[in-house]
Amino acid sequence: MLKNDFDFTKVFAFPHKKFSMQKKFLIAFLILLSCTKAQDPYILSYIPHIQTLEKQDHKFCVDLKLAFNTKNNLQSKPYWRCRFSFAKYRLSVNPITAEQNRRNLEINDLITKISLKIAQVSEPMITIENRKMDNRQHKQCLVMGFVVETEDQAKADEYFSCRKALIEDQQLILPYGNLDYLKYQNHSYNIGFVIDSRVDAAIKLYNEMKEKYPTCVQYNLYGINFKKCAQAQDKSRQCISEIDRKKFKKEGEEKIACQKGAYLRFPDEMLKEDSSKQDIEKMNSRSAYYNQQSLAAIGLDGTLFTSEPEKSEEEKKKEKLARTQKINSKANLYDKFELTKLRQKYIFSCQTDAGKRVAEFVDGLKKYCEELAGFEMVGEE
Repeated sequence: MLKNDFDFTKVFAFPHKKFSMQKKFLIAFLILLSCTKAQDPYILSYIPHIQTLEKQDHKFCVDLKLAFNTKNNLQSKPYWRCRFSFAKYRLSVNPITAEQNRRNLEINDLITKISLKIAQVSEPMITIENRKMDNRQHKQCLVMGFVVETEDQAKADEYFSCRKALIEDQQLILPYGNLDYLKYQNHSYNIGFVIDSRVDAAIKLYNEMKEKYPTCVQYNLYGINFKKCAQAQDKSRQCISEIDRKKFKKEGEEKIACQKGAYLRFPDEMLKEDSSKQDIEKMNSRSAYYNQQSLAAIGLDGTLFTSEPEKSEEEKKKEKLARTQKINSKANLYDKFELTKLRQKYIFSCQTDAGKRVAEFVDGLKKYCEELAGFEMVGEE
């Protein structure tokens, strides 16, 4: 090659090492960019598995034709209410494991964030007035004998027919007969609004009952089986709340019985008499003996000087019986320290057995209270 020839490879060739570093930097930049990608606006949680649940709930609420509008919070309110309901249903009713408690905390955090979204939407005046009208006409239909809180579908249909008739009457009768009001009719207050309000009330009632009677919400909330289940739950809880009081009373009765038993088993008559009293009796007995011996020494009969009259046969029998009873009695067996120790030992043994009886008593109460939660179902729901 001539010296003057131009070497194009030097211009267009890339240094291998430099190109490798650039490639690595570009890949790292793309990865970082993908990590910092903005989340979908309906995602509120930062926890991956909760975000998965949010995507599922979002799809379901959107499929219900509930608008999700990031620019109009008012239009998105039904959507967020839908999300709120689904999030609450994902809570574990009776969390036992640490994993269930942790998951409940994460879902509660999501519920709080959804609640803030709903709170940011100010309710328009027309909706407030619609709710007032809904409440008035609801009471009117109840006064006329219609019911909505029933398991009978026919009666529920009659109630909504009543509500529909009241709405139509309101639209037909113009205020003051002024036809100009036809231009300003409230089309937002219709049977759809009524049904939506009743559904909201039903969801609220269900959530309240689910929290209070979690095992009973499997039945129709307006049916006899739910009422019987709720009554049984109330009786069972009332019974359980009285267990501690009954246990305390039973323990007191057992302790008193042990104290009485100790004094019946080891009465005060087992206590030895005072030694000073016994010494005095011994001294008197010895004095009488020596006095008799002194009289006999001078040739006199000691019995002539005694003032005690001759005892009858009946009195002699009684004295003999008393001596026999004294020989076979348990009197004068222990001193005060010994008798106290015997009583304490008896009480300790008695209370140990009493503790077992109290435990069995409490177990019996618990079993009885649990049985109160059962009830006989009526038909099938």
